[in-house]
Amino acid sequence: MKQDIDLLKHILVYVEENQMLNEPVQGKGIFDALIAESLLTDTTEDYVKLANHIELLVDDNLIKANTNLIRAKIPLFMVIRITAEGHRFLDNVRNDTFYKRVKKHISDNGIPLSIAAINTAAKILLPH
Repeated sequence: MKQDIDLLKHILVYVEENQMLNEPVQGKGIFDALIAESLLTDTTEDYVKLANHIELLVDDNLIKANTNLIRAKIPLFMVIRITAEGHRFLDNVRNDTFYKRVKKHISDNGIPLSIAAINTAAKILLPH
């Protein structure tokens, strides 16, 4: 399955906007919100896509999550919190105009779109 940077962004934004003090964000809430935004559909295939992207966020140290039940047929995982690295990534992608500039810069330079590429390009494009 290909990594979808925009989906990663939407997951992080949802968690940031819906995290209550010391309360994990439930996987079902994330899944339902992404369905409501027409980013996913209520299918097993899209749940697997979400689960894989949650694991990518954990792997890249953007979130801390309880993924013990991620292989269940329903979204039973929990996102505990966004890490400092996750907040830095969000700062780079939050503004849609800047995010589009970053993605264009990456594409124009023939660089594969990744979290690391976005963070590096954002540093280059940020005014000093």
